[in-house]
Amino acid sequence: MNGTYYSGFLLLGFANIEKYSICLFFTVLLIYVLTLFGNMLIILVVQTHVYLQTPMYYFITNLSLLEMWYISTTVPKLLSILLTKDKRVSFQWCFAQLYMFHGLGMTECALLAVMSFDRFMAICNPLRYTTIMNERMCRYLALYVGLMGSYLQQYHSPLP
Repeated sequence: MNGTYYSGFLLLGFANIEKYSICLFFTVLLIYVLTLFGNMLIILVVQTHVYLQTPMYYFITNLSLLEMWYISTTVPKLLSILLTKDKRVSFQWCFAQLYMFHGLGMTECALLAVMSFDRFMAICNPLRYTTIMNERMCRYLALYVGLMGSYLQQYHSPLP
C-alpha cells in the first residue's frame, strides 16, 4: 500500500508535453513579458504626454494596471509548472489564485462599465462633459471600481 499523501491538486493536463515544455515555457514567457511591457508602455505614454491627461486615458491607465495584475495571477505558476517537473498545486495556492483571478476579473468588468459611462457622457453631454468628468469624479469612479470588485468577490464568490 502506498502511504504517500498530498493535499493539493496534480495537474494531469501537462503530463504528456514533456518534450514541448521548454518551447512552451519560452513562448509563454515571451508573451507574458511583451504584455507587461506593452501595458507599462501605455502607462508611461499616458503619464508623460500632456494631451493624454483626459478621463478616457486615465481609465485606460487603470485598465493597463489591472491587466498587469490580472495576468500576473496565473502566468508565473504556469511558467513554473512548464519549467519544473513538479505539476502539483496546493489547495492554498489554488484558492489564492482563484480568489485573485475572480476579484480582478470582476474589477475589470466594473472598470469597463465605468469606461462606457465616460464615453456615454462624452457623446450625450459634450458641452458639460468637462465639468461632469473632472479629475475628482475620475478618482471617485476609480475608487468605486476597486471597492466594487472587492465587494463582488467577497459576497458573490463561487467558493464557499
